[in-house]
Formats: sequence, structure tokens, C-alpha cells
Amino acid sequence: MRRVLSLALLTRASSFTLLPRTSLYFSPQSCRHFTGSRHNMSAEDSKSMLTQALSTEGQPTIFSKILDSTIPSTEVYSDDLCYAFEDINPAGPVHFLVIPRKLITRVSKAEEDDKALLGHLMYTAGRLGRERCPEGFRLVVNDGVEGAQSVYHLHVHVIGGRQMTWPPG
Repeated sequence: MRRVLSLALLTRASSFTLLPRTSLYFSPQSCRHFTGSRHNMSAEDSKSMLTQALSTEGQPTIFSKILDSTIPSTEVYSDDLCYAFEDINPAGPVHFLVIPRKLITRVSKAEEDDKALLGHLMYTAGRLGRERCPEGFRLVVNDGVEGAQSVYHLHVHVIGGRQMTWPPG
């Protein structure tokens, strides 16, 4: 099924084809989550999938379902403010996510009251990264369509266990 959508949000492309929704969680550069395989995607298809994710912003996400135990995960760490779990398709030997228990859809939508929680997420990600990757690691937070955010529940990727390259994207 082909649908064309125009969005003011997308300044570089005024129209593109939306792909049929196949999962709640996907990587913007390669559709690999749940399938376990990597398929190179065009920038147009990537933006299309991200725009589809954006249309569900603020609704329950796969991370909400992980927090309420509807979907199982492999726990790395848990406290009253955040939860860390293994990524289902890691980008490195070590790859886990740290998410707030409070729903904040995007780091750019965090409010003044969220400053302590944001600091706690970064501190927790850093502490866990240091424990699991003593030689170094990368923290990644994607925000919005052009930032390649795929799940609209704030999350910090902690990736390590190998030499990272630059630039990342």
C-alpha cells in the first residue's frame, strides 16, 4: 500500500512513501529489530519509518510495555527512577538502553522539573558503562525525526566493547 504524506517537519523532503507498519521498534538506518537481519534503507525510507513513529508520540511504546512487564527484557539495572536493559539487536559487544520510568517522549521535550531525572539517567548510563566497558563506551540519545529517534520514550544507548568510529552517523 502506498500513501504519500507532506510534512512541514521534513524540510529536506516534502513527500515520500510510508512503509507498512511492521513493528513498534526499529532502527532508522537499518530495519533490523525483531527480524534480526540488517536491510540497508534509503534516507527516504528511513524518514518515512521515523515519521510513522512520530505519529504515535505520547502513546504507549514498546518501552512502556517493557516497564510494565508486558514484554520481557534482560535487565541490566533498575531503581525507582530508571530501568536499563539489553538491546535486542546490539550495535556492539555491549549495547543496552537506560530509560526513565516517567514517560518523557524526547529529550527536547523535557521540562525544568525533569533536570534531576535527566542527570540521573546520564549518571546511571555512565556508571553502568564504566562497569561493563572499562576501556570506554559511547552514549547516544536520538531526538526527533532528523535525530533518527525511533521510539518516542526517551532512552540513552550505551554502546561499547569495541573501538567506536567517528563520525557516528
